[in-house]
Amino acid sequence: MENANFLREAEERKIDDFNSFVLSTIGTGGYPHSRVVLLRSLGRDGLVFYTNYESDKGQQLDAYPYASLVFFWKELERQVRIEGRCERVSAAESDEYY
Repeated sequence: MENANFLREAEERKIDDFNSFVLSTIGTGGYPHSRVVLLRSLGRDGLVFYTNYESDKGQQLDAYPYASLVFFWKELERQVRIEGRCERVSAAESDEYY
């Protein structure tokens, strides 16, 4: 993932909450909903964050599994935007986290 270097740089520079990002999903009626969440891991398959499946964002992602996200690091004068399809991690991985 080409933006992984930006994330690594933000972590190395000890930027507070370097792993926080704004996640936007589509709610009922087609309206966007945005909130700040935390990145828990970054791997070959993509970015991983966790949420309660019954939360608004969980239900919105079930109904329309696409999202956009924005990392913003003021100290680096940089933002990274990512858009794409969201998928649940395995039940085992989810259970391990919770």
